[in-house]
Amino acid sequence: MPFVLKGTVDQRKLDALLVSLTASDVPVDVREVRINPGVGSGAAAGLSGLGPESGEGVRSRPYDVFVELRGTVALATPPQTPTDAAAPAPVEDAP
Repeated sequence: MPFVLKGTVDQRKLDALLVSLTASDVPVDVREVRINPGVGSGAAAGLSGLGPESGEGVRSRPYDVFVELRGTVALATPPQTPTDAAAPAPVEDAP
């Protein structure tokens, strides 16, 4: 199942977030990570819209970035193998 996850993340914790997604019980495959999408490109991408001239004032959390993650989640359960199935009960010898 494809997904898009958007949110604000402390950029110092982004690696830990990605590792926790890959190590989760439900297989999560992150294919694309976009930081501050739509802001621009190049070196100025992280700087635009953050200063007082943008009308928003100075940000109170300077390490926060807007992140967009895209990928897939495996929601189907894997098929059961013969070793996973319950073993038949042993047959008792006749008297």
